[in-house]
Amino acid sequence: MSSEERMMEHGSLEQRFGAFEAKVSRQLTDIIGLLQQLVAEVRDQGHRLNAMEIRMHTFEQRMAGFEQRLSALEARLNEQQQSMSLLNTFQRKMMQKMGIEYE
Repeated sequence: MSSEERMMEHGSLEQRFGAFEAKVSRQLTDIIGLLQQLVAEVRDQGHRLNAMEIRMHTFEQRMAGFEQRLSALEARLNEQQQSMSLLNTFQRKMMQKMGIEYE
């Protein structure tokens, strides 16, 4: 049994209150320390989250750029396919006019 505990059990009212006050003060100090650690961890997590959000935003912008380029490529491919179709139609008609069989 610590002297503080003996004081709380056997001391005068003032001594018991003083011992109790010291014990509560230490516990509050411990709690404050733990809360400060928690605040620091939350702040650190907030910084990490912010960094992740920045990276996600950058990634989203890059993806949007890729999507635009892909759309442009698809449009060009469609144009080329239409041109090929027109050329095939023209070739077929020319060959028919010339009496050549078209496969």
